[in-house]
Amino acid sequence: EVAREFDRQLFQNQLVLPDFKALAKERYKISKNEIAPVPEIREASHILLLCTEDCEGEKETETVASLQALTERILEGESFSDLAVEYSQDPGSKSRGGRLSNGIARNAENVDQSFRDALFELDKVGDVSDVVRSRFGFHILKLESVTPSRERSFDEVRPALVAEIEKRFRQDAYRDYLLTLAPSDGLEIDFDAFDELVESM
Repeated sequence: EVAREFDRQLFQNQLVLPDFKALAKERYKISKNEIAPVPEIREASHILLLCTEDCEGEKETETVASLQALTERILEGESFSDLAVEYSQDPGSKSRGGRLSNGIARNAENVDQSFRDALFELDKVGDVSDVVRSRFGFHILKLESVTPSRERSFDEVRPALVAEIEKRFRQDAYRDYLLTLAPSDGLEIDFDAFDELVESM
């Protein structure tokens, strides 16, 4: 194991490297649609009243009515944050006045679809949603901020692209080097297993 690591380090130290910046620029041009876009991110606060599996009929009606009453109070000027601290049943955001810790993109898979849809229907910062049902219960949402979508420049993504391309180049070069050491007659190589071995070094 020590000898193999020494051999790998020796090989990597002697390896002649291409211009990774130029390769990264080419990769950026070819894959710009996947690499460059940054989606619109919306920050939100919410008030949640829990209502899960058995939430139907009278319980559902009462929960929705409670949130509608809170919405009225907010529209009349009461603080969303204060009401969230008092009434929200989300332990994670309650103490922050209902403020969610992470921004939400339209396609964020870790956020309930109905929650996302309601958030992205709000027109401007400060708007409050109608009552929204999710798998956790019922919410009202407040749009806190909007960071517009944009496109990352090459300079922003260059360090990550260069690192990724250099890593792949070094792995491939070392794999090719090891293959030159192996006898060729009748040899069958499991390239997937070989790649895993090289990447683990």
